[in-house]
Amino acid sequence: RPGHDDLPDPDLLWALKPGQRSLTHFGHKPVLVNSQGMRGGEFSPQKPPGKIRIINFGDSYTYGYGVGQDDTYPVLLGQLLERSFPNGYEVLNAGVNGYGMYQELMYLRRAVRYQPDVITISSTYNDSLFLNNVRVDGTIGMDDAPKQRILRGVLLKRIARSFALYNFWMEKVASWVYWRVKDRLVTGTWSTDYPGDTMLTKYQPILMEIIREARSRGITVIFVIPHMGSL
Repeated sequence: RPGHDDLPDPDLLWALKPGQRSLTHFGHKPVLVNSQGMRGGEFSPQKPPGKIRIINFGDSYTYGYGVGQDDTYPVLLGQLLERSFPNGYEVLNAGVNGYGMYQELMYLRRAVRYQPDVITISSTYNDSLFLNNVRVDGTIGMDDAPKQRILRGVLLKRIARSFALYNFWMEKVASWVYWRVKDRLVTGTWSTDYPGDTMLTKYQPILMEIIREARSRGITVIFVIPHMGSL
């Protein structure tokens, strides 16, 4: 059925349900989520000998919202590297719709068990939707009250997806609205305003923590800036 299934997650807030097959809301393109909870085919958690493993973290740009399984940029990157360096690289898609830098940091801490050599970090302004609930003084985290509110919302969305009316709204009404206002939206959000300085100041400690976490394990970090269209 259209739309992927998210599970509430105490650290990531929401995560892709492992092992699911579904379709994109727009265009009904196939979506396959492997047993590790990443969009794409199965892979060994243990890094194959002699290969450089790249994990792409990000939001809907990385996940490939609205595009087919073989058209996401992690797949295209893997194909490009395979042509130039046969059997030299493995590229994994750790993108999840709606993710921001905070969740990418939490996901990185969990995904280090996959022994990546390189990670890419890509995000737009999804953080503006809930970054005010994130603490950056001392340790980076989120208080329990806003976290529980978000987790309840994820659970309610899972329930709503079982009703045909919800899926009709997402496919017909939401897409109709989106295509008429998209040129006024901040890419990756439903907002027409960029986040203020208070929001933006929270990016720096999160970004620095991502770099620190990666470098402490010998992982190379590459920041990817998505194409912002008319913005």
